[in-house]
Amino acid sequence: MFGMGKGKIDLILEKTSYAHGEVVNGQIKMMLKKPIQAKGVIVTLFAERVTTTMYNGSRQRKTQKVFEFSIPVDGEKLYEATQKDYTFQIQVPQENEIKVEGKIGGALKAIQSFGKMMSPTKWFIEAKLDVPKGFDVRKKQQINVV
Repeated sequence: MFGMGKGKIDLILEKTSYAHGEVVNGQIKMMLKKPIQAKGVIVTLFAERVTTTMYNGSRQRKTQKVFEFSIPVDGEKLYEATQKDYTFQIQVPQENEIKVEGKIGGALKAIQSFGKMMSPTKWFIEAKLDVPKGFDVRKKQQINVV
């Protein structure tokens, strides 16, 4: 996995299932092997859907982000080679706040209305140390949103 040489991040959530509008409480435990200059520690909540369509007799799968929201947890600085712990809160949006716009949104609406094959929306929380001009140190965890 990329970033493993620099250190690692553990992502701890108080639970794995959330309702729309609920707040996700979590903790990040970051351990670096050496000091790293970075833009910051960021937590992102995002949702993806996979659509499968038939084109010229073959199946094509496409993953599309339908929601993404990030919050900074720590800022730009030199991160030392020690364990650092952070807590965070990020809110799952209400269903009516998830908007897919443009060509992708139109395509998703068309697919939904015609009953084409579309996977359920998958939700993720990702914590990362944003390293400029290098591989980020990151951890992603799937959550259930009902």
